[in-house]
Amino acid sequence: MQDLADVIMMLSMRPAEVATLRIIHYEPSESNPPKWYKPGYSWYCIGYIKNKGEAKNNPKPRQFLSMEKNPERAKELLTWIQDAIATGKLRNPVYSINGKRSTGVFSKFLKSYGITAKRLRKIGGKHASRVHGGQNPTSQHLKFLSRVAMRHKMDRYNSGIYYAEGDTSNFDLDSDPEPEPEALAPTPKAINEN
Repeated sequence: MQDLADVIMMLSMRPAEVATLRIIHYEPSESNPPKWYKPGYSWYCIGYIKNKGEAKNNPKPRQFLSMEKNPERAKELLTWIQDAIATGKLRNPVYSINGKRSTGVFSKFLKSYGITAKRLRKIGGKHASRVHGGQNPTSQHLKFLSRVAMRHKMDRYNSGIYYAEGDTSNFDLDSDPEPEPEALAPTPKAINEN
């Protein structure tokens, strides 16, 4: 179980994704790349479980990012865990001993360390963002990389985190921000009671 927990954290995945997640290398043709393809990036993953509707039947690959800098090595680790589960050397964390769908065994294993599977995944995402963040990353860039590592849907950005807030349409950028002295309101004089 320890190996399984390590790989779950390293790849920032849910326990239910252990059997379904696939890491793929994708190089599109130059003429017509798919809409989901990010130029300059060639490692993606499929088989994540939080899809609904059409996306569940025909999921779009999402960028792959993990604590392991080498995506080929990460793919080997995932394949190794999936093969060990298939041969019975490791237990699938989603099913109990009698084959019923239950994460109780894996949760019980993690409880002795005082952690949950959700927290384990978030730790992996944060560490992956640090590994790939560069020397002087901004907090916004680290949050973005963490979301990529945890395979969150990236079709919109949180404007409060990534962009300036407020209405700037009333401001003229060429004007002097200091008001003219005659435009200032007069200051009241102190009343002398003596």
